[in-house]
Amino acid sequence: MDLKNARGNKKVRLSVLILLVIIGLGFFYYGYKTDNKVAKIAGGAVAGIAGAGLGLEANNTDFDLKKLWETGSLKDSLLARDENNNLITDPNKICEASEKGFYNYNCKDFLTQAEAQKIYETCKERSGKEDVFGLDRNHNGIVCESLPKNKKIKK
Repeated sequence: MDLKNARGNKKVRLSVLILLVIIGLGFFYYGYKTDNKVAKIAGGAVAGIAGAGLGLEANNTDFDLKKLWETGSLKDSLLARDENNNLITDPNKICEASEKGFYNYNCKDFLTQAEAQKIYETCKERSGKEDVFGLDRNHNGIVCESLPKNKKIKK
């Protein structure tokens, strides 16, 4: 297996992250036993960062760190991956993030009416609320009517 295929393999990524957590915890333990503050801090930092990455990887969720840095917006940087490691726009992730108060979508966040409609329907079903984001201004069940019907969906 070459490096490119290894990076695309979820089991390899999870194994590497678990290994990094174990190494970080080992350094932390060494620092704790020897009263070495540098080893303790470095080990804790490595274990914490790798643990966060492990959680994101296990949930097939990711953030585009470059976009997060540039915009400071979790909304704009939230990504998800399917079982084949392809980036996807997951309506449930969008609804969940909204429920947790991370952000609130509006029509300008979508490239197509179909994309907005999909999010509208999914969040409506999840929450039981009619129009979670206020996308249906005229209350006819069709959201963001000014958007084009078909275009390549933004990821």
